[in-house]
Amino acid sequence: MVTNVTLVLRFQQEQRNHLMLAKEKKKRISSEKKQAYAQIAQWQAELQAVPLFEKGLTCLQEEKYQESVSWFDQAAKTDPDNLNIYYFRSQSHIKLGNQKKSLEDISNYLDQTPSSIYGFLFRAGIYNSLGKKNLAEKDLKHILEQEPNLKKAQKLLQQLENIE
Repeated sequence: MVTNVTLVLRFQQEQRNHLMLAKEKKKRISSEKKQAYAQIAQWQAELQAVPLFEKGLTCLQEEKYQESVSWFDQAAKTDPDNLNIYYFRSQSHIKLGNQKKSLEDISNYLDQTPSSIYGFLFRAGIYNSLGKKNLAEKDLKHILEQEPNLKKAQKLLQQLENIE
């Protein structure tokens, strides 16, 4: 026979279980909200960076390299995860003669995009201009493993090997 005390204890246990489940649900919902807000913030950053990035591209095409770097800098501050910013800012830096900054940007891009054949080709050219022949050869060999018939890579590698 179930006593009143037993019923009260069961009821209290059920209340504790219910409260615990409610707290867990609240934590889960809170975590999901945080993730959703973070995603919204990322989308907002991406949207705000688009016009800055486009202005940088326009300046790059118009050969206004210093101005394009400024626009790409602003875009990178707004959306640091957009790898295209680093790729094109690298091209602007090289046109300004800033090989080290260009190398930094293209290397950042390639760390996240290791399948970019033309990114590696661009970096090999920078390494070559900085006198880092071994690193240029390494990038060119990497390219030719992926694309054995890429003429630009073959030609540059042959030139580097002939320098020896």
